Amino acid sequence: PSSIATAVKLMYAGAVVSVVSGLASIFTMDKDEIRRQVQDSDRTLSGSKLDQAVNIGYTMGIIMGVVMILLATALWIVMAIFNGKGMNWARIVSTVLAVLSVLMTVFGLTQDSNGLVKGLDLLTPIIGIAVAVLLWLKPSSQYYEACEVARARS
Repeated sequence: PSSIATAVKLMYAGAVVSVVSGLASIFTMDKDEIRRQVQDSDRTLSGSKLDQAVNIGYTMGIIMGVVMILLATALWIVMAIFNGKGMNWARIVSTVLAVLSVLMTVFGLTQDSNGLVKGLDLLTPIIGIAVAVLLWLKPSSQYYEACEVARARS
């Protein structure tokens, strides 16, 4: 049904938004802010030790950012594939992920970040909620039921 087709397309769009948002977060990381955070957490660091800690923090931020991009993108794509195949468990997981995305975004709004990143971060729960609604519409539910029956017969 069109509700499933649209939800799947939105999930692929969610994957793209995850990549763009993640890259924006990485490219807007502020070494000066990292330096302030390191200094606030350990006032005894100075000179080369402080620089080393800042560089480690910056590098870890990049690594974590890349890992988060890969995980988020993979989740969107896996959910798109399995929801497209009418797997009811994927509908449930997608709904749970949409709710978690809303909660994480509400928490994230209290964090200090660049306007572009915040704007992109707001798209993720909007896409997630739209997907969840589409997946639970009557035609979608009928599709999942029909897929389940077909799998049981084979």
